[in-house]
Amino acid sequence: GVLLKNSIMAWDALIQDDEDVMAGEVEDFKNTGGGAILEVSVPGIQLDTASIRRVSQRAGVRVVVSTGFYTWDSWPERFLNLSVRAYRDHMLSEIRYGAQETDIRPGCIKIAVEDLNQMEENALRAAAQAACETGLPLTVHPCSKRGADQLLLIKILREEGLDPGRVVFAHTSVEDRPASFRELIEHPELYQVTTELARRIMDEGANCSFEFCNPLGFEMMGRYRVGDFGRMSGLCQLIRAGYADRIVLGNDVCGRTMLRRGGALGYTRLTTFVLPALRQAGEIPERAVRQIMTDNPARILAY
Repeated sequence: GVLLKNSIMAWDALIQDDEDVMAGEVEDFKNTGGGAILEVSVPGIQLDTASIRRVSQRAGVRVVVSTGFYTWDSWPERFLNLSVRAYRDHMLSEIRYGAQETDIRPGCIKIAVEDLNQMEENALRAAAQAACETGLPLTVHPCSKRGADQLLLIKILREEGLDPGRVVFAHTSVEDRPASFRELIEHPELYQVTTELARRIMDEGANCSFEFCNPLGFEMMGRYRVGDFGRMSGLCQLIRAGYADRIVLGNDVCGRTMLRRGGALGYTRLTTFVLPALRQAGEIPERAVRQIMTDNPARILAY
């Protein structure tokens, strides 16, 4: 129970390096309707690419790996303070010859942005250039601070000539949330579902990803986490407003306590919880479900 509530406080709870466990988790996803997984872990949080192939083969599920960078403060030292060209050349090398000294070629580029300092901006511009040169899609993970300004990030990507239709913004928020549980108790009116930002991002031509991920607990650090229902409410509003052609869904499974074998739902959270709930409570038409779960990923990942 302590780990489920505060798993980020325990290093061991964040590691997923047991191939038998992970093959079982991915096979569960397959048995509940899943056919493919886009894995966007990159330097800073990167998994073992060769191991991913073995898990994919054992489970019978296609896995697309990525190249790119997580936030600058997680980078290995060799990636610090490089030029746009150097970051671009690294990504192009992995795309052409294989990631992590394997022959496994990435099918996506991933960049996480926190401060949008010079290093992160260089990496973002390099990713846009690599996407333009190869045709690969770009997933952008906006974190906080300046990196949370998705409209600014779109402007930078446009400056590099990248079509926003090739871009997916991860962790799209449709909630205004209190900063802490205390603030929620004292000012419950501060919590509301709002789709304005998501609409602006998609009106720019970009795609939005919504993750339903058995959230890691942050209670010990005083951070307030809302469950998935507010996110699902905003998602239903966007679908009804005609944005289904710009939406994808994800899991963001990033710790042992988020796995089925760790007490949660793992990758099956999409297939056994989110989709049934959207169909039942949200009354989402099947054509929208197919568009979000199949057609949009096929369009975005094709190159």
